[in-house]
Amino acid sequence: MASHSEPGIVYYSFFSDSSVKQLTSADFSLGSKEVKIGIAWRNCMVVLFYSENRESKTLMDIFLKTARQVIGVNFGACNLQAEKEVAKAFVDAGANSGPYHWARLKGYPFILAYREGYPQAFYNGDRAVGPLADWSLTLACDSSYFERVQLAAGVETDTKESMPSPPPYGVEPGHPKFYESTQYRVSSPIRGPGHSETRAEEPRPEGPRIAQPGQAIPPPSRPPPEPRPVPRREVPTRPNQRAPVVPPRPEAPGAVELPSVR
Repeated sequence: MASHSEPGIVYYSFFSDSSVKQLTSADFSLGSKEVKIGIAWRNCMVVLFYSENRESKTLMDIFLKTARQVIGVNFGACNLQAEKEVAKAFVDAGANSGPYHWARLKGYPFILAYREGYPQAFYNGDRAVGPLADWSLTLACDSSYFERVQLAAGVETDTKESMPSPPPYGVEPGHPKFYESTQYRVSSPIRGPGHSETRAEEPRPEGPRIAQPGQAIPPPSRPPPEPRPVPRREVPTRPNQRAPVVPPRPEAPGAVELPSVR
């Protein structure tokens, strides 16, 4: 991250790393009468809107580390303190009940997922590299995903303009049940939208054990050996062979039967 300044006024923080595209007023559709907060890129882009406060500096560091790790997703960032016209466009978005009134400026910093050049979802998960990377890869670019409530409003804006409360925004008809970014937590990472993949841990081999003073090392536990099968001996037989007849043993001549002793 680099800093630029207007002479004698204020320092502005910008991303100098190629992993994050630094967005300026020229990258937004500020001249449009309908949607002024759109961007020139039609591909999916995860955009961080920040300012010069401490919370923004912390999230900028997390955002940059995430962009360096994730492949296949575009990352952009806009400094609302430096780009006054972009900040005003977000304020004006809530002045009417247009299709993007939900993206009005409530506070900063915040993260938006853009698809087809228009904002589609806020990121409300944990502000950490792991959850943000998972959300960017699995949900942010999903064409059926929308999340139009900003839970982490950050620092309140300084604007005093009165904005009418917008009507409640419900689930659009025809779309399946949406999965929210609030599911993305450090304690329970999500590998894919709507499901988590869990695997049983494999048994680990026992390492060398160190005995404490005065303690003997017990022998390692081994499973009992499996009994070996006893091979069966088969006697070859011929077809239609009968068992041999054993004749009675003849008695010896002069043999006398002795009485049994009880």
